[in-house]
Amino acid sequence: MYSDGVYPASYPPHPTPPPQIPLATNVSRQYPLSPNEIALVNRHITLQNNQRSPLDIDFRFIADMIRQIRWNV
Repeated sequence: MYSDGVYPASYPPHPTPPPQIPLATNVSRQYPLSPNEIALVNRHITLQNNQRSPLDIDFRFIADMIRQIRWNV
């Protein structure tokens, strides 16, 4: 996924989106989360709920391209 949570406008929506995950709160939690932990968890949930198709990234291709640039192949 895009680490900043911003997809290009042309990125296709998910054809069969999964159900939305509710945001995290400390309601009914035995061990409450800190505000920073809640923010981190909710950021991840928001990325999951964006209704976009998941990305497949081929890191081998990226690494090969970096090697070519580095070694001027």
